[in-house]
Amino acid sequence: MRKQKWEEIMTQSKIKTVALTGGPCSGKSTAISQIIEFVNSLGIRAVSVPEAATELKINGITFENFEDPVLFQRFIIGKILSNESFFMRALRHSKGVTKKGGLLICDRGLNDCLAYSDIESVKKVLSMDHGLNFKTEITSRYTMVIYMDVAPKEYYTTTNNDAREETYSEARVLGDKTVMAWVGHPNLILVGNDYGNFEGKVNTVIQNIAQLMGVPQPLAIERKYLVDQIKGFDRCIEKNNAVRVDIVQHYLEGDGQERVRAWTRDGVTTCFYTKKSNKPSIERIKTEEIISHKKYQQLLQRANPECAPIEKSRFYFIENNQYFRLDFFCDDACDCILEVQPSTIQTEIELPIYFNIVREVTDDPKYYNYNIAKQLAQQRKQQKRYKNDFDDCR
Repeated sequence: MRKQKWEEIMTQSKIKTVALTGGPCSGKSTAISQIIEFVNSLGIRAVSVPEAATELKINGITFENFEDPVLFQRFIIGKILSNESFFMRALRHSKGVTKKGGLLICDRGLNDCLAYSDIESVKKVLSMDHGLNFKTEITSRYTMVIYMDVAPKEYYTTTNNDAREETYSEARVLGDKTVMAWVGHPNLILVGNDYGNFEGKVNTVIQNIAQLMGVPQPLAIERKYLVDQIKGFDRCIEKNNAVRVDIVQHYLEGDGQERVRAWTRDGVTTCFYTKKSNKPSIERIKTEEIISHKKYQQLLQRANPECAPIEKSRFYFIENNQYFRLDFFCDDACDCILEVQPSTIQTEIELPIYFNIVREVTDDPKYYNYNIAKQLAQQRKQQKRYKNDFDDCR
């Protein structure tokens, strides 16, 4: 019998998978316990996958035990995959999951290995030991990735985790490596320490989980800026190790609330289905899920004929502890758009210095993707009419 792919399991089981990651002493353990309590209170099953490295370390399997560091990574990766598979199976067969769905919250994920090992070694282990493609796993394995920053120095401690030995300086370095390992994921959320207190930090994590699960009250916040004259583009890409993704987006019949996207990175395509409110506000409800290529093709049968597909190249990068997305539209649909998703409305945006920011267009309907798609469709109809008229004249 054919072994199901991970994204097929998630889709069929209506399960969302979240990798909760961060540097040492970032608050992950507290956040996970509160996530479980919150999601279960909604009547949705939630389970947590324990951190593989900690499990091995507290039971005597440490990096120092191995002369070959790649061999240790093989054990870590094997443990991550084994844990996630085990808890996924348990969650799939839990009562109510087939109707209401579920949440698999992973204490760290596969990409965390890149903070401790080189990418080629990780790719090799995944391919040879488990038959997995690293490029596919980075985008399709986790519905959302939440990175929690290392606690401020005055609150940093090693006493609450038997496996934690790093100094604060070492923790900061590991935190930076960890977040960079996830750059390029389509749904990466950065949670820093600027929320007044630790409770505010955890509440921000909960808010993003709630938005993912489609609870009505949470808010997906996006800020958009019109960009002109990308003079410092090359510098930005080089300094921030920006990741390029090519996107084709189709709106489905209706009022613009449903869309599908083909999201291609390094030749590997992942498909998404999104439902999002189209009201003029910086706070919008959004739910999104990874779908199979077959489901993507089926949904395209409902493509809105009044909307042209939007094709764009997107560059993901981190600047000033914020996750930015820079969109270059094909077909001259509009100028470049810079997007950022702060955690709260009150978050002050520190825009990159490389670009000439013309103005903020968050509330300008002209720059809603739905309206861009409609405008493109009208332009193409007009161009077709001109061509037909020209042919008739000939």
